[in-house]
Parts: sequence; C-alpha cells; structure tokens
Amino acid sequence: MPILVVMACIGTLSMLIIALHAATLNHYAIARPFFYGGVVLTGCAVLVGIAAQTWQIQKPVRAMLLTIVGAYFLLPWLLALPLIEASPGMSLLDGYLEMVSSLTTTGLPILSDARGTAPSVHLWRALIGWYGGFLIWVAAIAIFAPLRLGGFEVLASRVRQGKTTTQNAFGKNDPRERLTRHTMALMPVYTGLTLLLWILLLLAGEDPFVALCHAMSTLSTSGITPLHSFSEAGSSRWAELAIFLFFIFALLRRSFAKDMSSAINLPMWREPELRAAAFIVALLTALLILRHWVDPAASQDGVHPLLLDDVIWGSLFTSLSFLTTTGFVSADWVQTQSWSGLQTPALVLMGLVLIGGGVATTAGGVKLLRVYILYRHSAREMSRLVHPSLVSHLGSRGRAILPENALIAWVYFMTFGLSICAIMLALTATGIDFEAASVLAVATLSTTGPLIPAIEPGFTASSLTDGAKFILCLSMLLGRLGTLTLVALLNPGFWRF
Repeated sequence: MPILVVMACIGTLSMLIIALHAATLNHYAIARPFFYGGVVLTGCAVLVGIAAQTWQIQKPVRAMLLTIVGAYFLLPWLLALPLIEASPGMSLLDGYLEMVSSLTTTGLPILSDARGTAPSVHLWRALIGWYGGFLIWVAAIAIFAPLRLGGFEVLASRVRQGKTTTQNAFGKNDPRERLTRHTMALMPVYTGLTLLLWILLLLAGEDPFVALCHAMSTLSTSGITPLHSFSEAGSSRWAELAIFLFFIFALLRRSFAKDMSSAINLPMWREPELRAAAFIVALLTALLILRHWVDPAASQDGVHPLLLDDVIWGSLFTSLSFLTTTGFVSADWVQTQSWSGLQTPALVLMGLVLIGGGVATTAGGVKLLRVYILYRHSAREMSRLVHPSLVSHLGSRGRAILPENALIAWVYFMTFGLSICAIMLALTATGIDFEAASVLAVATLSTTGPLIPAIEPGFTASSLTDGAKFILCLSMLLGRLGTLTLVALLNPGFWRF
C-alpha cells in the first residue's frame, strides 16, 4: 500500500480516539463528526490504497521525497473535515490552517476563544501535533539523511559528497523498507517517552488532561496547550523541570539515530549541539541577570533578591523552550522580566527560535549544528588572518569541519533569511503592519507559533484575511520541510533520476 495512504489511514483512525474522548464527556455533537469522519475517511483511504496496490514505482527515491512533501500539503485537508463540523463557525480555510499548524508542530494560535473550546478539540490539535512530530522524526532519519537534506548535508565528508547521488543515496536498500524499519523502531521510543513525561507531570500535580497535552506538545515541540497559555496551568517547579529535561530530545539527533556514524565517537556531553545550546542558554540567563545592575533604571521594583532563583529558573526554562522551538513560557518568566527590566523580549525570543534545535529532531529553525559550523569556520578564518600558513580542521576527535560544510550551512542560512524577507513582504501586501509581519514570518518559518502570543498577547490568526492565511500555511510548510528540500524539488537534475 502506498506510504501516503498509510499516513492518511493513521490520521483518520486517530479521529476515533477523539470521538471516544468526546463521548465520555457527553459531547456528542463533537463525537459524531469525528466518528463518522474516522469511519468514512479511513474506508476511502483503504479503497484508494487497494486501487493503487498494483502501481509500479519507477523511482523510489524520488517517490519518498514527494510522499513526505505531499503528506504535509494534503493530509491537513482530511484532518480538518471533522474539526470544521465540530466547531460551528469555523471555515474550511481556518480548519486547514489549524491542521497545518498542528501537523507542522507550529502551534499557531488560531482559536479565538481557547478557554471556551471543547477539550476534545484541544486534544485533537495536540494529537495531530504529536503525530506530525513523529512524522518528521521518522522522515529525517529514513528519507532526509540518505538524501543529505534537513541538516544532514553539513555532516557529509568530502569523499561522501563526491559519491552521493539520488541514485545511490539509499544504497541497495529499498527506501520504503528503510522507512518501515525506522517507523517500527522509533514508535515505541516516541510513545514511551511521551507516556513517561505524562506520568512525571501527573506526579508533579498537573491535571491529567492538561498533562497529556503538554507531554505530547513537548516531545513534538508544537507548544500546543489546552489553556490560554502554558503559565495558566499553575505548573509546579517539578513539572517544569520534567519538561525541561525532555527538551534534550529536541537538541540531540543521537537520542534515536543510532545508525549514524557521527553519533558514535563522542559522549553526549561533548556533542556540539548540546554544548552550543548550553552556552546560549547560560549566556542569555547571565545577561538578563546582570542587566538588573547595569541598567537599574529599567528594572521594576517588587522583585525581592531572595527570589533570584525564580528569576534564574524563568530565564533558563523559557530560553531553552524557545531555543527548541516549543514556546512554553515559565510561570517565573514574569519575575525574570521584572528583574531585568526587559518588557519587550521580541528580539531575544525571535533570535532563539531562529537558531532552532538539533538536526533530525522535531525542532525547527536554522538548526544548532549549522550555527555551530559557521562559528567554527569563522574562528578558523580569524586564526588564519593571524597565522596565514595555519592548517587546522577545527574538528572534534578527528571529525573535520570542511569548508564545503560551512559553505552549505551559509547557503541554507541565506535562503532562510531570504524566505523570511519574502514572507514578510507577502504579509505586508495583505495589509499587516511591518512589526506583526516580521513576527509572523519568523514564527511560522521556525515552526514556533507560541512566539506570537509571547510578543503580542491576544493575537489569533482567525482575524487575518484569507490571503494572509494562505501565506501562513505556505510559510509553515516551508519551515517544516526546509528550504533546501524545495531547492531539491526545483532542481531539474532531481527529476532526471
């Protein structure tokens, strides 16, 4: 059966879970459309799969890449149908925007009344976000890694770069077999980590339903919450600590990609992505703390020095949350803002989400590894200004950072920046002011929807024009798939193999 049909069946069967949840709450007006949608749409998907069973795929490599791209474009239409029926007044475009936001793990605020929305609808958003996180997790290691996309292009050595093409990227293995194998291997890990975090949040005192949504949103980095904001959960320090520890899976590819040679030689604490993330979070926290004394006029009164631990924790949690493109804001972040006097943290948070998390994780952004490679390459060039005859690879235990890797990282960085400019121009053409357009562009391309309410409280995408909503959909899809994937699809050589 075609892979895209299997993905559609998984998504439509998930509707039955929501139908059962709504029925237990006696919300039959919500349970019916999800039950009917799950039965009818799954049946249609199975029939399509049976009809396409005899199709002969001539180019499996190309088919796999087109499958993952088609899934993100087409699946939201199916997933939006029961949501529209269960939400009176929601248009088809709003439903599609909501499902694109969830499937791409963006978590864009779309519902105008989050508090008045039924719990089953929030569970559907969180469940699709969780499914989208697993989808990109598997696609990264099963499809993007052999094709050297999604951040893997900067890991290629000079020898491998000369030999890898679309024809031999997967070697002798069938790409469909590789996708199936990694799906079966990663599903227990992904599900087990989610259940473990849910149990930890329950032990920390969170409501079971809220804890489940937050657990799924943390592993998928979607930042989706059934509340108006994450801080409304009243989470204890222990709950935030549990979520903080699970952010590591958005920083390290080695947490699941055991067959990658780059994750074998180094201990976890020596991985460049983890060390870069620790340095960025620690540096930002130190700057926010020191700003209280550097600019005391900007700091607000009312923060007792004995609450300095709350200030530090609020900065650590929120910084790492946005660095992993999750977007949860700590309950102590208000204390951090009051202490530092930084009442408009737009540039700080936008800078964090632009950097992004690890390669082959559910996080978005430019990716820490690309930023690290650019930094090491810059350090090497500065050293060569002092010592022109210097020969140095600046690698870790024999892993050299080649100039070609830095060039590819810089190309991606520039295409990402140009994409932000293009999205901003398109949004301003629909009547959105420049500041809001810049925040929307960064939030959607980095798949960090909670960035918007953190900067502009009360904003909902449902108030935008239809043109702006279409642009946001394209921006989220581009941010999830990556600009280099689009370049690969537009490359004529890709279609010749």
